[in-house]
Amino acid sequence: MRKIYPFVVILGTANIAHAEWSDYLPEPKLKDVKSAPVYVGVGVSNKLMHLNAEYANQYAIGYVKAGAFWNGDNDIGVQAGVRFPVHLNGKDGNGFYVGVMAGQIETNPVAFNEYDVRLGAGVDFSYVKMSDARISTFSVGVLGVEKVEAPDGRTIEQAKPRLQFSYTMSFGL
Repeated sequence: MRKIYPFVVILGTANIAHAEWSDYLPEPKLKDVKSAPVYVGVGVSNKLMHLNAEYANQYAIGYVKAGAFWNGDNDIGVQAGVRFPVHLNGKDGNGFYVGVMAGQIETNPVAFNEYDVRLGAGVDFSYVKMSDARISTFSVGVLGVEKVEAPDGRTIEQAKPRLQFSYTMSFGL
């Protein structure tokens, strides 16, 4: 009986909390904004030239960027993230957003004519100009990136925070 009692209490508590889950959801800030379900476009994030797809719903804007770095040997880079509205101004969904993102951040030389793609994740502060026809975003991210090691094991660059500047222009489908 002693072993099963905590399990029964947790199960009962979980059912009670789940019954009132809708009261804990945040208020949708984009519920009155007319937007296309999906946007596609182009952009640049530091040295990553990319195509991007964005999905806007009543709570946030999610995005995926895929492209190639213009430095080094043009490695492929992918980034994904989500932005939540903090302060909207004007009409539509224009305003300031805060989000999180992760992906390939930059390339670094590790040996003669050989480059390594660095992974990273962090927070993203952006201004979004949004309508049902397009989304235009300028953002600044503070990201933590992994360290770069040469093939012989020596450290070329330490893991430290990076700034990422990004601009995207997407059109609704």
